[in-house]
Amino acid sequence: MNERVRVKFALIAALFLSLLHWLVINPGQDCRDTLLDDYEFIGYDLLDGMFGVSALTNCRSSINDGPVLPTEVNKYGLIDDYLAAYDIKRRVWENNPEDSHSKTNIIAVWRHKTIGRKK
Repeated sequence: MNERVRVKFALIAALFLSLLHWLVINPGQDCRDTLLDDYEFIGYDLLDGMFGVSALTNCRSSINDGPVLPTEVNKYGLIDDYLAAYDIKRRVWENNPEDSHSKTNIIAVWRHKTIGRKK
């Protein structure tokens, strides 16, 4: 799949998820204090280059047998700290340079405060 198709796929997926989540791909600064109306920041994920697989929960380099420790993720399975997210991204790549899922994108994630919640 070429880069243009990947970007289109990522944008379509992000648009679909935007109903419940707000995402920033490879943020250039810590997003923890970024306030968005009706959304709460829940952490950073590491998605593979196709934006389809989380390196934190769905790859060989995941929590079970790789460079990510259970203590490094929060209750959502995400990373709380911006600098830690970039450090884990580096470790995932260093431990599995031949794995196609190890070249990751950092995704800052906010979730909607009311949509999809039980009352």
